[in-house]
Amino acid sequence: MSTTQLQVNGVARRVENGSARSLLSVLRDDLDLTGTKYGCGEGRCGACTVLIDGKAVRSCITVLEDVAGKEVRTVEGLEHEGRLHALQQAFIDAGAMQCGYCTSGMLMSGVAILEKEPSPSRENIVRAMLFVGETPLTDPVAGTSAFAAEFMKQGPRDKQGRSLRDLDLKRRLLRYPLSYLVYSKSFDGMPDSLKSYLSRRFHEVLSGQGTSPDFAHLSEADRKAILEILKDTKPDF
Repeated sequence: MSTTQLQVNGVARRVENGSARSLLSVLRDDLDLTGTKYGCGEGRCGACTVLIDGKAVRSCITVLEDVAGKEVRTVEGLEHEGRLHALQQAFIDAGAMQCGYCTSGMLMSGVAILEKEPSPSRENIVRAMLFVGETPLTDPVAGTSAFAAEFMKQGPRDKQGRSLRDLDLKRRLLRYPLSYLVYSKSFDGMPDSLKSYLSRRFHEVLSGQGTSPDFAHLSEADRKAILEILKDTKPDF
């Protein structure tokens, strides 16, 4: 009988006869930590993301024996003494849950970034909000859930009826590659100097002044549409 010992959310845990199983199955089936979700099963979608010694790792393709003696942190381990992690609270404030299934993976990936770089550079924020490095969809997303329509209804919309919450679901998740978090309380609560910088950089990139190849994913039509949406829905930005 094999025994694997590891730390999960600060607690020492022992798992019998599970060394060859995936960390995801052990977390969910043995340790009853069901916040971590099974998505693609191939390590691509990120729904199963946990932190192992502070690094974001896909638990569906991680074998339990590979994390023996290491610190595993799941979404259940983010709150502290009854208080949500600041990123969890920001998701709530921004209504960023979407359907909720992948939220834990998004949170864990975000926490890993913030713990590595607690004060991201201003340009890194620009890159993140303009979806630099976004992985394109390999196949269209389809389903019968009413979530998509409900999500997009939350607007706000410009004079042509467009919104940063509009979904694409064919080539990418969102139709217009600028995060709708520009409307969040967390964004509005940023220091004025930072908001001024972001506003200037967004306008530079979207108006075509930025020549960095990082923004090559933004088509001319994308840039024009996003600028028009911002003009109508966040005119003070």
